[in-house]
This record gives sequence, C-alpha cells and structure tokens, in this order.
Amino acid sequence: KLTISTPASPLGNSGSVEIASGTTSAESTNTGTITLVTSASAKGEGGSIVLETKDSSTGGVIELKVGESTGTSKIGGKISLSAGASTEETGGGIDIVGGVSKASSKVGGNIKINGGESEQDVGGKIEIVTGMGKTKSGELTIGSSIHHEDHDSGASGAVSLTSGGTKTAPSGTITISTGTSAGNSAGKVT
Repeated sequence: KLTISTPASPLGNSGSVEIASGTTSAESTNTGTITLVTSASAKGEGGSIVLETKDSSTGGVIELKVGESTGTSKIGGKISLSAGASTEETGGGIDIVGGVSKASSKVGGNIKINGGESEQDVGGKIEIVTGMGKTKSGELTIGSSIHHEDHDSGASGAVSLTSGGTKTAPSGTITISTGTSAGNSAGKVT
C-alpha cells in the first residue's frame, strides 16, 4: 500500500497535494500525461479507483476540467467517460446520481447537463442515444420517479419538454417521431 498525504492541522487548513506534469514551450510538442491505472486480475475483480471527498460541514467538490484551446482552429479538450466491455456478461454501466437530502422540506440534489456556449456561432448540442444491438437497439426512458413508498400522499414529478425562448429569431422546434422500417411497420407515437 502506498499512501501520499499531508499532515492534519488542528488550527487551520490542512495541506494540499498536487500532482502535475511538466510544461513545455517547444513547438509541436505535448505536455506529459498523468495516468492512474489499477492492475489487471487473472481470476478476481480488477482494482478500483476512488475519487472522494470526506464528510464535512459543507460537502467538498470534485471537479473534472480540461483546458481551453488557445491555438487557431484548435478544439478544446474533451472529457470521456466509458464503462468496460464484457465478453461473458452485461457491459458495465455509468451511474450519475444527485445527492440524497435527509433534511425536512429540502429537495434532493440536481443533475444539470448543458451544451457548451458559442460566442460567435451555434451552441453545443446534447445527444442522448441508446446503443446499437444485433437484435434490437437499447430502450430510452425519460420519466419522473413514482412517489416514495413511505408517503402515500406524495405526487410524482412533472416532465416538461420546452425549446428556448428568443427575442427576434424563431424559437426552437420540438419533434417527436418514430424511425422508419424498410421491412416492417414503423413504430407508433402514443
């Protein structure tokens, strides 16, 4: 086991730990890469990588951020999240869950997904697409949860589809349609 830590502080902030690769000023070269990898296992489960903040009066923040592109015609950095494939069972999943609120009359944590803004052109889009399959593509479900089983009088949440408002240009269109089928009936919208 390898532990890297700073000492505790009884009076002020505890120390920080920073792991950074070196900068470079040479033309057409890249800065160094930082890799966190757990070793493979021939018989058991692969190791885990855990990023977490400990409990405190105000919860800590975990921030994943890539740098801007300052070069001409260059693309900004990308964050990619992908689950592992499986040769014998179901592929791995990705769960994004807002925090639970245990206080009375307080709401649970929100999840917000925004496309990037554009100062000169069209803003970034958001695509939610299910995976392709040999017999059938995956299903897509958008809905609000049923009320909690401990509260019979609770209401379920609303589901809203809205396009953004504008001042002078036309607002966006909402289209709901099923896919075409070359050899069978097209799906229904119900």
